[in-house]
Amino acid sequence: MARFFHFKQFSVTDDRSTMKVGTDGVLLGVWADVEGAWHVLDIGAGCGVIALCLAQRSSARIDAIDIHKESVEEARENFNRSPWKNQLNANHTRLQNFEGPESGYDLIVSNPPYFTNFHKAPDDRRNLARHTDNLSFGDLIANAHRLMTSEGRFSVVLPVDEGRNFIEMARLQGLYIERELIVIPRLYRRPNRILMEFTKQKTNRMECHTITLRNEDGSFHREYMEFTSDFYLDF
Repeated sequence: MARFFHFKQFSVTDDRSTMKVGTDGVLLGVWADVEGAWHVLDIGAGCGVIALCLAQRSSARIDAIDIHKESVEEARENFNRSPWKNQLNANHTRLQNFEGPESGYDLIVSNPPYFTNFHKAPDDRRNLARHTDNLSFGDLIANAHRLMTSEGRFSVVLPVDEGRNFIEMARLQGLYIERELIVIPRLYRRPNRILMEFTKQKTNRMECHTITLRNEDGSFHREYMEFTSDFYLDF
């Protein structure tokens, strides 16, 4: 029997998906800038939780794509149970083969794979979600650039070290960081995640913030509770 994760305005299952419900995805879905976004693309959507967070926050048409067929099927089921089923569409396709609308996307989001071959686990579904074999950073950046409008935004969440490398790779391919959120997993610990927003326009303005997820005793930090209060039932 499928296990449901209940949020304030929607519920999801993730037992068949490569990308599970997790803090990274929820943070990205809450943080990505949806202002003025009418057409959104979620790359590597998994169970669809990021797309659902974005649908709750906007009136945008949202396309969610994944190369894993069962993930797409589960995302469709999660979308159809939600209040925004008419906004959401799940596609089984490789990013490299995906065309999208002729007008392009105002916002593209991704919680992408970031491990290389030598970190592989026995679970093929986990490998699809976490490893770069099927979607390298270079491919992700190039295709985001291809599918974005001239004023579009591209938002990604990665571990800090991979994120810093990603910023430089994006710059070399014509995408420039404009905003970032540094994630501290527990009070007084080192950051372990970074959320990044890129545009095609060079800018002298760089917006940087931090968020702490938990207190020293493991309880949720006030910053995280306030940030996600529209989504988590307990907050």
